[in-house]
Amino acid sequence: MEWLKKTIKTACSDMYKGYTEAIREELSHVHLVIDRFHVTRAYCDGLDTLPKSELKRLKKESSAQEYKLLKGSIWALRKERQDFAWDRQKH
Repeated sequence: MEWLKKTIKTACSDMYKGYTEAIREELSHVHLVIDRFHVTRAYCDGLDTLPKSELKRLKKESSAQEYKLLKGSIWALRKERQDFAWDRQKH
């Protein structure tokens, strides 16, 4: 089976640490690629959780007036480009 391992040039995996470590241990010579679905999902998860946690922190540290200005800003990350008024004026 060692001869077969030498023929592998690229391995695709999700982001599960157990899989990536196994590939690195058994197939250390290959190029490891993380699939787009899992990269996109991790990115989107971050876009959901980071702003929420930051808003919680800012609510504690800011005045009510400052927080009111910031509260709606989380939705800018979820809007489509064409939904922004400033963008419609340019096109």
